[in-house]
Amino acid sequence: MTDFLGLLKFPQTIKNDWQRQYFLKAFEALEVSLENPFTIILKMGEAKRSEAMNRLSHMWYSEVATFKKEYNADQIKCLAKKHIGLPILLAEDAEFHAVYTQAVKSFPTYEAEVFDLLSFFPVTSMMSSKQMSRFLDDFYKFYGVNCKLTDPTNLGI
Repeated sequence: MTDFLGLLKFPQTIKNDWQRQYFLKAFEALEVSLENPFTIILKMGEAKRSEAMNRLSHMWYSEVATFKKEYNADQIKCLAKKHIGLPILLAEDAEFHAVYTQAVKSFPTYEAEVFDLLSFFPVTSMMSSKQMSRFLDDFYKFYGVNCKLTDPTNLGI
């Protein structure tokens, strides 16, 4: 498949008029033909994670980086995406699975996949609140054993 869909191949969540107009403009620009058909699936969205969950995850990336010193916070985020976030999305989202599998083929090494691909590939930003909660629980179980992490109840989570 050619990449004529661009970013439209990723799930789009539309929450305001600007996002709807942006999507419609991109959608109208698509060229469709018998040789280049596409399928559209619309579904009601679900609530994304809270801002508090987002802040907590970034606090934890920094806390782990400070403790471990081997990786910086952005690299910890990439490692968490690889080892905690990807298994959640790959198991639950067939479209994400297909796109990620295709994308990872062009990265020949583990390090390139983790730090080059996952630095910009959306993982946690695509998660529902339930998925992000699972991500945070798993992150805490993995990294919290050896590292003092901020207590989520202090942030109202």
